[in-house]
Amino acid sequence: QGDNEAALRYFSVCRENSSEGIEILYALADCNYKLKRYEEAYSLAKAASDRNPYYKPALKICAETCFVLNRLDECEAYVGRVLQQEPENAYYVLFRARILIQKNDYIRAASLLDVYARSDTNSRDYLVLRAKVQKEWNKNISSAAQTIEKALELYPDDSEIVLTAASLASESGNRIGGKSAGELAAVILEKDSQNISAQQIRINDLMQKK
Repeated sequence: QGDNEAALRYFSVCRENSSEGIEILYALADCNYKLKRYEEAYSLAKAASDRNPYYKPALKICAETCFVLNRLDECEAYVGRVLQQEPENAYYVLFRARILIQKNDYIRAASLLDVYARSDTNSRDYLVLRAKVQKEWNKNISSAAQTIEKALELYPDDSEIVLTAASLASESGNRIGGKSAGELAAVILEKDSQNISAQQIRINDLMQKK
């Protein structure tokens, strides 16, 4: 029902009145993660994975919390342990690429994206990550804009994609998806009027238009 606070109370009672099975530790970790209590979620998930190093649900919580907490080396290790058991897991293949991009390891990230592209080039995460590599590593704004334009066609309501498109349109001076940087930023601001990045892009666009 999405009431994680209440669920947390019940799982805490379970933990107090029974041996600390990994399922209870995972359930507590999952509730804390959903409540954005990432340190507590990581501590509980790690305790579960220490008891059973092959327990994938706990490994996945560890990976997600480490990424949020910017513990990228630990995150990469947990993602690697998941992929050892699920080598074809597309989400975690892209997760590893995302970590590598965060670490500025663009060569390995690009290689992973090339492998992933053999089976799917329309994934939302793939397109976002590919555009980042093209922009930051290849220094090819035009290619990045083409990639994000495709993402915009497939996922027109995705805020991250719209904002990325606005940023690239601002840098290149070209329209993406038929819209200028200012128009794309305005789409974001309609949903989130306090979005600083969108405000900056909108202001820059207005200044250019005088």
